[in-house]
Amino acid sequence: MSNLSTGLMLMAVGMVTVFVILLIVIFFGKFLIASVNKLSGKDNASSQNSVQAPAPVAQPAPAEPVPAPAAAEAGNSIYDLITPIGGRFSLSPDSEGRKPSLPFRFKKGDALCKITTADGESTLCASEDGTILAVLVENGSKVETNDVLMNIGR
Repeated sequence: MSNLSTGLMLMAVGMVTVFVILLIVIFFGKFLIASVNKLSGKDNASSQNSVQAPAPVAQPAPAEPVPAPAAAEAGNSIYDLITPIGGRFSLSPDSEGRKPSLPFRFKKGDALCKITTADGESTLCASEDGTILAVLVENGSKVETNDVLMNIGR
């Protein structure tokens, strides 16, 4: 009888141990997933299908020189369009479906580009009227969060 009670006790202790380990793995896994999503910014990106372009940020002069006619059209106010999420970049076509030629004028609300992620496609729309002076990223290339996509003039 002693061997039977010892065996049952060891079995119960083993089952409780396995249960506790499973709980630890589950909660630690949830914590890791939440941390990675927070760091990569997926919480905001996956909940929105259309992302407004961020407000203009004063940046130093662009790395590539802007052609003089484009700079004259845009005035002295030039800023960079920065992507809020990472993914594949594609330039939005003009109203006839062609790749826009630079400098390209757009209106508030126009789609400027799309970023395709594993979660879907996000469209970056213009927050104000302006002109695309330079596109700094090739169509179809991979971009990371906070990469500069375009030089925009007002």
